[in-house]
Amino acid sequence: MDGRSMIFRHTTGFWALFIPLAFLISSCGGDDNPSGSGGPAENRTATLELAIETTGSDVDEDGYTVVLNGGKTLKADTVDTISVDVEPGSHEVEIRGVSSNCSVKGDNPRQYSLSEGVTRVSRTIACAAVADDAIIYERNYELYSMHTNGSNPRQITYSAAAKIDPAVSPDGMKIAYTHVNSSSGERQIHVMNADGSGDAAVTDIVNQGNYGPAWSPDGERIAFSGLGSNGTDIYLADKDGANLRRIDMPGSQVVCGWLPGGDRLLLMDFREDPEIYTMNVDGTGLVRLTDNTYADDDAALSHDGKKVAFAREVQNNWDIYTMNIDGTGLKRITMDSDFDVKPTWSPDDAEIVFVSDRNGSNDIFKINADGSGSLMNLTNTAAIDEDDPHWSPVK
Repeated sequence: MDGRSMIFRHTTGFWALFIPLAFLISSCGGDDNPSGSGGPAENRTATLELAIETTGSDVDEDGYTVVLNGGKTLKADTVDTISVDVEPGSHEVEIRGVSSNCSVKGDNPRQYSLSEGVTRVSRTIACAAVADDAIIYERNYELYSMHTNGSNPRQITYSAAAKIDPAVSPDGMKIAYTHVNSSSGERQIHVMNADGSGDAAVTDIVNQGNYGPAWSPDGERIAFSGLGSNGTDIYLADKDGANLRRIDMPGSQVVCGWLPGGDRLLLMDFREDPEIYTMNVDGTGLVRLTDNTYADDDAALSHDGKKVAFAREVQNNWDIYTMNIDGTGLKRITMDSDFDVKPTWSPDDAEIVFVSDRNGSNDIFKINADGSGSLMNLTNTAAIDEDDPHWSPVK
């Protein structure tokens, strides 16, 4: 064997030992971080910092739920700042649990493109006043609100025009009423927010007295009565005054309310003695509920649509009565020598509020719907007349 052969064999043996050793060193802690920092690679992080502000009246103190990408949820107060760490990129943020009288300004949900570091954003929830646990009524031709026990009476309208016949919308956020022009005496239907702001005319029908608005169950339409040269007719319109139409019927009718389905109306008809009827919103399907020689007026439908409260005059004395929606089950609720008129139901139909002059002036009283229990004077203002109560349907 020559020297070159010896050298080759030794070299081959060396590499045979070196290569397994190199793999062993690599597998036992060799540096696989290309940055050469000596530690593991760090994950990139973006932080979303969301500031929430709530404005307006009747704020829901329960707060909101913030939903990230349709999954992760975080609780937030009505005024709050919350933060969450996410990967950089596009993320969807939605604010849920907002009360019906409130709305999130702008898109909701909203997409945010987040990069590394902190991204600060803000959202505003605007709330409108709600006439909840309230009775709206007229005093000195202005509209007032009070709690259902008579406490905290407060004026909500201030203008020269007289305001009567208030009706609270099903969600408690709007009040429709009869606006009487202080100069001409012309009557038109108006709608305003529950706190008296945002007043707007619904009708603009000249040479006609429009009065007695009644909200549809979905709060989208208003029925009212219009007194013209040929008598009184019933009209329907959208809550903004659009799609106005008259229900063509003989004689004179006054609308009193809507049945729960929104396809029938409760009304007074004056072709003979004032009597109570129901009919379809197109004027068909007239059904008579009362048939007597007395005067029946001020009909008010219970919220469940099963009963009608109304005022009846017997021997020059007005009292409150109730009956079933088919005209059966007549029951006298009040028994007083003075007049009791204009009933309105509580949201749960357990109580009735009405107007009476039994104390010398027009006051607003409350009684159980079956006539039991003690009578409660809610206003008790001896020198001032209150009128036209309407119990808000919102508790």
